[in-house]
Amino acid sequence: SICTSMPPRHRCLTLLFVAVGRTFWSPSRGLALSAQPPPMPLRPSLSLEMSAQTFRKYNYDCKEMKLFCQQHGGPTTGAKAALIDRIAHKLACKRWPAPESEPRASDLGVPDSARGELRRNTPVQVYKSDAATQAFFKKEVGEHFHVNGYLRSFKGKAPAKGTTYGQLIAGWEAFEAEQKAKKKAGTHVISSQFKYNQFQSEWSKHGCPVPKQVTMREAWEVTKNLPGEQTYKAYKEYCKHATLKRPRPDAQAARSAPKHSRTSGV
Repeated sequence: SICTSMPPRHRCLTLLFVAVGRTFWSPSRGLALSAQPPPMPLRPSLSLEMSAQTFRKYNYDCKEMKLFCQQHGGPTTGAKAALIDRIAHKLACKRWPAPESEPRASDLGVPDSARGELRRNTPVQVYKSDAATQAFFKKEVGEHFHVNGYLRSFKGKAPAKGTTYGQLIAGWEAFEAEQKAKKKAGTHVISSQFKYNQFQSEWSKHGCPVPKQVTMREAWEVTKNLPGEQTYKAYKEYCKHATLKRPRPDAQAARSAPKHSRTSGV
């Protein structure tokens, strides 16, 4: 054969080029590489040894934070923002913060929904977003009703004296109209505690930022493990530096295919 008649050095180089060609070249596509999704970043486990600064750099869901509080004797109640502040205080001061002085809805007395049927002219004394109250809003507003930021502001708080449920409905509708106008103008900002919702909104607007198409959920699984801001912009920046390339499937098949021994003709 040709290789056997070559000097040893040239023979090695020839075999090397043949091996590279078999790995990356295919008759139909030629030399081609396909972009892959970025690798999953490593997020530190939530523990007492980490600093409050490190904790705030990463995104932990409510289930993880409540489990941490439960394991270390802390209260598990409250929204995500409250859990973050509570755990950060624990990590920084090595103790849980004092109980919040703000009364809960159950501390204010019997909820309005338990006093009788709610009507538009019913005065708001003890507001509670329970099933009966939400059923009232759905009846008055429609099935598209959902608890928004306006109604969440009354959680555990007594509204201004003389406020009626009809006024709550008007406030809900005004809040929704304002948010709709902001979305149309492109100035809508989702609360920082709803990072997934914000990411989903940006993804719907701009789409996948990497050549290899991945689902929004797959991209979020990467984003939520990033330090700093867990946003669409952060994911896009991460992809610029972490996107890997690998041979296409046909090249991988050629590389993994068994090599046939070559016999010299007689």
